[in-house]
Amino acid sequence: MDPVHAEKVQEYTGLGSPVPVTMKKKSILRLSSVLAELMLFSCRKENHHIGLVVLNAWGSVVYTWRLYNALKNEKLLSRT
Repeated sequence: MDPVHAEKVQEYTGLGSPVPVTMKKKSILRLSSVLAELMLFSCRKENHHIGLVVLNAWGSVVYTWRLYNALKNEKLLSRT
């Protein structure tokens, strides 16, 4: 996920040097709050999209809504 870390590793391996163990992954996210927020937004958007796809595929909300309306129209619901 961290393109800067990947480039650093590629440069070290290209030079034939070992990658330092002190080099931290995802340091760009710690240094830039804007990039961190954009990544968080992207993850949330993807989870929202997946949820909508699953919801539409199963149709669970539509079936529940229809059942509720049928029970309400037949006056089979109580207010307890």
